[in-house]
Amino acid sequence: MGKLLISTGAPLIVIVVLLLAVSQTGYSQNASSFGQLNRCRPFQQVVAFDLTAGDTLFTGTIALASGTTVTIEQIALRIDATTSVVVPTVAALTTRVGSVTAAYYVSIPVDLWYVAPQRPLALMQAASLHADGGTALSFSISVDPRYTSGSGRAEWSLSGKSCVS
Repeated sequence: MGKLLISTGAPLIVIVVLLLAVSQTGYSQNASSFGQLNRCRPFQQVVAFDLTAGDTLFTGTIALASGTTVTIEQIALRIDATTSVVVPTVAALTTRVGSVTAAYYVSIPVDLWYVAPQRPLALMQAASLHADGGTALSFSISVDPRYTSGSGRAEWSLSGKSCVS
């Protein structure tokens, strides 16, 4: 019978060196996705502003840090009336990616057409919106011009992730 001879010299050293080289960061197949995960952090911001009687458009902004990109995954909006009623008609979040500015509209259900002191409005929507760092997220709420006697407060809450670009 023939014997299988395995030399434990040079071939074994070559195999060990190759295994070490492949396992080092930068050579493995998952190096880029692992590095990307470390460069992203949770993103959560809140902006609130007063809704004053007599006005029909209310806005707020959040400035984003330069050198980042933001992905918004969840949007929440709460509107409280402090006097009389507030009748929101349009709620929008505006973002900018490159040279493109886009608006995302938060749906206000028809059956919840007014907000009273004892009846706040709370909305939440899943999203997949993007924004470049160095830009601002803009928030706006329009109210029905036929019902401008009420006042209140609007609070937007965003969550997602912010990545170093």
